[in-house]
Amino acid sequence: MNITDLPEPLASNVVEADNGCWLWTRGATTAGYALLSFPGRVRIYGHRMAYESVNGPIPDGLVIDHWCHSQDETCLSWNDCRHRRCVRPDHLRAVTQAENIRSGRANWQKKAQTHCKRGHELSGDNLIISGVNPTTGYQQRQCRACDPIRRAPKMDQYRAAARERWRAKQALVPEFAPPPGVISREELSERTGYTVFTISKLQAKGVISPVLRPGRQADGSAQRCVYYPESALDVLLERRATIRKQVAS
Repeated sequence: MNITDLPEPLASNVVEADNGCWLWTRGATTAGYALLSFPGRVRIYGHRMAYESVNGPIPDGLVIDHWCHSQDETCLSWNDCRHRRCVRPDHLRAVTQAENIRSGRANWQKKAQTHCKRGHELSGDNLIISGVNPTTGYQQRQCRACDPIRRAPKMDQYRAAARERWRAKQALVPEFAPPPGVISREELSERTGYTVFTISKLQAKGVISPVLRPGRQADGSAQRCVYYPESALDVLLERRATIRKQVAS
């Protein structure tokens, strides 16, 4: 088959490269694929037009793979690929999208990668293989040393989102109104000079006993503090005075 056998305007805008590819010389997509424009804002990929000129309509569910690219291990991937402008029909084949991805250079490069982007060797215990994507055939290979670095931003976002959800939920809860005759642990600490931790220890020893513990109340309000009877204030003040006398003597 010769270049002149291609339909117009392909035939008059194609040159043959040293590797045998027929390269489109006019407009292309940002990804580098040959693109033909026709009146009425009709645009057609050059490699699809070339394939259909010889093989007929592309079957449903299939895409056109540049076989010349898959066989060239020296070719750069992504937008630097020099084969994307190729419109030679015998360099093209109709395959599924999964097969098109599996045969691409990106998959080969991923499997051949020996070190991660931070320089850690991808072997032994440092290599995490989480499985193979059944659709694309990509092997999920990750660096164990980089795992904490990779997870950190996600965990920070997760914690921040969790805090926001908690604050929004708490904002909907009505404030708890303590009944008369009780005193909170924080206020008890402030008025007696005992730390909250010491008050908790005295509670465990049975010196004072709480009357209200944190929890949801019958009216729907949320109690978030331990409350003691006001008599607990006198007990602690008296205990503190006794200790001071013992120290002084």
